[in-house]
Amino acid sequence: MDRSAVVIGKTGQDFVLPIERGKLREFVHAVAERSIDTDDATAVIPPTFLATAMWWQGPEANPLHDAGLDSSRMLHVEVEYVFPNGAPQVGATLTGSARISETWEKEGKRAGPMTFVAVTTDFRNEDGDMVAQSIWTEAHISRPATAQ
Repeated sequence: MDRSAVVIGKTGQDFVLPIERGKLREFVHAVAERSIDTDDATAVIPPTFLATAMWWQGPEANPLHDAGLDSSRMLHVEVEYVFPNGAPQVGATLTGSARISETWEKEGKRAGPMTFVAVTTDFRNEDGDMVAQSIWTEAHISRPATAQ
């Protein structure tokens, strides 16, 4: 089955990601980021802060939720963050919109065919300008891996 014909372009519902000072402070401490002063009113988020968006999304915001892929066979591959004009500051409220942007297949050595899926999330500010983008790639394996 060619999954790209089924899932590319599928979107989730928009969700809101507030850039709260307290949440930024917790994140900065958790990842041992020392270059960001969270008491500074102009502090910007570190790129990986966008990973917290998953805690703000319900299942309806995730385009993979009902895309016909078995989440128990998911492997995280990579994530890329893009900030066209610098990272957002504390106090911003972003609206995220996720879509399945690409799929491809590859034969795995131990787990058989794998379906790779890239989910692109655009983050827009209060004015509707795109201020950030994340591209999350994962692989879905078709069967449990066998010993080599």
